[in-house]
Amino acid sequence: MAKSLAKSIPHSLGPLFLIILTFLCTLWIEAPVEADFSTDNWPMFNHDLAHTGCSTSSAPRINQTLWAFTAGDAVKTSPAVVDGIVYFGSDDCYVYALNAANGSLVWKYNTYGPVQSSPAVVDDVVYIGGYHGHAVFALNAYTGDLIWQSPTDSGYPNSISATAVANGLVYVTVASTSDCNGRLVAFNASTGKLTWQKIIPGWTWASPAIYEGRVYIGSSTGDIAALNATSRDQLWSITDLGYDGHSSFSIGDDLVYISKWPQGLQAWNASSGAFVWACSTKGNVVYATPAIANGVVYVSTGIGGAVGNIQRGGVTAIDAKSGALLWNHTIGSIQHSSPAVAGGMVFVGSDEISIMDHTIAGAHAGHTVYALDSTTGELRWTYLTGGEVYSSPAVAHGIVYVGSNDGKVYAIGSKPQIPSPTPAVPEFYPWIALLVVTAASLSLVAFKNRQRKLVD
Repeated sequence: MAKSLAKSIPHSLGPLFLIILTFLCTLWIEAPVEADFSTDNWPMFNHDLAHTGCSTSSAPRINQTLWAFTAGDAVKTSPAVVDGIVYFGSDDCYVYALNAANGSLVWKYNTYGPVQSSPAVVDDVVYIGGYHGHAVFALNAYTGDLIWQSPTDSGYPNSISATAVANGLVYVTVASTSDCNGRLVAFNASTGKLTWQKIIPGWTWASPAIYEGRVYIGSSTGDIAALNATSRDQLWSITDLGYDGHSSFSIGDDLVYISKWPQGLQAWNASSGAFVWACSTKGNVVYATPAIANGVVYVSTGIGGAVGNIQRGGVTAIDAKSGALLWNHTIGSIQHSSPAVAGGMVFVGSDEISIMDHTIAGAHAGHTVYALDSTTGELRWTYLTGGEVYSSPAVAHGIVYVGSNDGKVYAIGSKPQIPSPTPAVPEFYPWIALLVVTAASLSLVAFKNRQRKLVD
């Protein structure tokens, strides 16, 4: 019977067996699965093209310092956080990329001028405005290498807004002294070539908001407009609104929320431009961009009112549909920092010393990041920096990232929940496969030798 069995095994069984075994091993060996960063990323100013300022990330419950990175000058830009890297610009003329978990430097790029534009990170490219050559820069997100640089204006000085990237275009607004007008400029995102620009009468400092194929802009003349984001054709406009060109618009559920000068917030239909509601911020001026989350609009306000009747700024929550005032938390003056919402909390920075009683706000209230309960407005914690906070916080992977005029970027939270590439289960690497194949080959040889002895 042994002789019969041995004769029934083809001579080519060895190579065939090895081929089959190797094929099965290659099926078992799987490349590492890419980590899904997308839900917790904060890729641009106020999180997204509609400037909702809302993240799906969890939020830190304590004011613990994870790390602090020191740049060469003030950090006024709002960080972007994408795939475990934090991007920001500084008045020291550099754009920085840091490891989001530990704050170590990944790369930096010299723009030869202060960088106060907030970056947008899209498809592995960092788009950011600078002052040198009044340019917009496109940088490789992983190496910092320059991809392209395009001038925006020949006037000086000028300011370049936070970048917005959509439809293959990079949108920025430019405020220039060359003709006392602003511009909405669109560059080709791949090449940096100027695609089109539109004159905006008066000045504007706001980043373009983009929603359902429309781009929304305003100017210091008090006018706002909605344009076709591709053709720049005007779809609707409102004149003499009282908007002053400072804050960017926020958009949600087909409503565009606009900070009205000097005090208040208004909602307009994003499709038609029809008025919906207005809400007063109780005498406090609004310079920052609102945030929208769970049917609520959050507005940070500055000190307002006449001398002798000074109002105290802070954060105000307003019902997004009706415009009803929900709560207000008095802090002090918040001129520039826009609120960020995540994990049931609202985060914002203060940029001026409060005029309130120091026992309430502290002697350095203008250097503070505040964390409030998003439902009640109750103060959860504060975090003191070494300078005014113009930067708007970014929240990603359970950490709050924010810049300060003390030249630092702070990561606030206990432990980053940054995913890392995870091998497929079961784990089985090439060297293990090689050992398995080798062992199988030796076993096969031993088996055949044994069969030969039985035949003999």
